Amino acid sequence: MIRFGAFGSICIDRYQDLGDFPGGGPFNMAVQAAKLGASASFLGRIGSDPEGALLRRQALRKGLDSRFLKQLCGCTAVSEVSLQGKERIFGAYHEGVLADWQLTSEELAFLKTQDIVVTDLWGHQEASLRELRPFVRTAFDAADRPQSGIAQKALPHCDFFFFSAGSGDLQEELRAYQQVSQGIVTATLGAKGSLAYDGRHFHSQGALFCEEVRDTMGAGDAFIASFLLRYLQEGEIGSALAFAAGEVLPILSHYGAQEENA
Repeated sequence: MIRFGAFGSICIDRYQDLGDFPGGGPFNMAVQAAKLGASASFLGRIGSDPEGALLRRQALRKGLDSRFLKQLCGCTAVSEVSLQGKERIFGAYHEGVLADWQLTSEELAFLKTQDIVVTDLWGHQEASLRELRPFVRTAFDAADRPQSGIAQKALPHCDFFFFSAGSGDLQEELRAYQQVSQGIVTATLGAKGSLAYDGRHFHSQGALFCEEVRDTMGAGDAFIASFLLRYLQEGEIGSALAFAAGEVLPILSHYGAQEENA
């Protein structure tokens, strides 16, 4: 069983007119990994409020090892979201207790025992990848900001680097990032699928048809977790991209990033 350690952002996605849903990239990834049969853990911080209690319940319901999901005095992070058609529009982000936290030595030691660890742009833990990479495979989700200072700080210490993109010379961009990381760099392209580069070859995967798209929230997170698990199992990029594309479909058919609200 693959040991999947996710750490970083965890929040409430607060939808206008729809209510509160569990969210946060690495938290969503851990949920997806557990669904696929991994031994999944999540390390992060929640507040001493009803939103934090909701997230802790969800972690337990989804079978995550949440021993390092710690409560701090204060507010849980909240991301305000609205829908325009089938696209999510992000409003204000209230960082709460995620604004200033660091992994403890005990948490770093735990992550070093995993098969793969993943964090994200919003989790403020990019500096820890330098220490972790000699012991465990590392992954980072740069969202749509791969050129940000945070992402560029993470890049040299990533075995897997993910970002979302729209247009431009993606092959050159992937080459540039791969030269720094010496790992596998993958761009997710929404309805256009995905493109990965391993330093030798480009690998592309088209998006699969979804009969009804309600919400794209969490699709990229499901893709990343699914890709990582299949790649660790088989070591083949094309197969991992295809598997991940299929795992995105159930996420698109409901509101919120996870298949069940808490």
